[in-house]
Amino acid sequence: TRIRQLVRVNLDGSMDSTFHYNKATKQSGVGANGVILDAMMQPDGKLILVGTFTSFNGVQANRIVRLKLDGSVDGDFNAGTGANSDIVSIRYNTVTNKIVVGGSFTSFNGKPASGVNLLNADGSNVSSFIGQTVTGGITTFVGQLNNGKIIVSGTYNKYGDYLRQGFMVLENTGQLAVGYNNTGGFQGTLYDMVETATAAGTQVILVGDIIRFNSTLPRNVIRLNFNN
Repeated sequence: TRIRQLVRVNLDGSMDSTFHYNKATKQSGVGANGVILDAMMQPDGKLILVGTFTSFNGVQANRIVRLKLDGSVDGDFNAGTGANSDIVSIRYNTVTNKIVVGGSFTSFNGKPASGVNLLNADGSNVSSFIGQTVTGGITTFVGQLNNGKIIVSGTYNKYGDYLRQGFMVLENTGQLAVGYNNTGGFQGTLYDMVETATAAGTQVILVGDIIRFNSTLPRNVIRLNFNN
């Protein structure tokens, strides 16, 4: 069965032909005209895809698109003109009801946004999030905690005028979180994070190809403590 880039399967592993599939032609839609690098699902089952593409199923979608439950493009998603360059990472937090994206872009839907941006659940910009310029590399992982703070990792070495070698924690306003950015350099790539609440605050497990963090060799998994 000709399927481009994504498929939904039933619990027994068989293909769900009600998603992104034309029964008359017996093949999927044309999909994205570039690479899908990451994806997330909202509570209502709608899927948001990000990557290097500029269209999906023939509809303009600059590096981000939301699909309806049948796999068609959701025209109600308010990302507008989207990102002006690749989006590498996307995460959605059900507590804050916000989406955070990261990548090589410098603007999102006309708003200056260097490597990281915070969105409302409908894809529109969070106007109160004003980030600094990421230089020396790009953002490759982003994730928002339940307390609103945002973990950002990548290959960069500066955030605005501040030296941040590959890892930083931002407030939901885009400013560096006071007391959380005194760690040393980071080397590697984060793939995912898991947050758990504790009596003292929050613990976050980070996993990936982690070579070095704050002068330690974590063997690809680390756990950080956050005091709310």
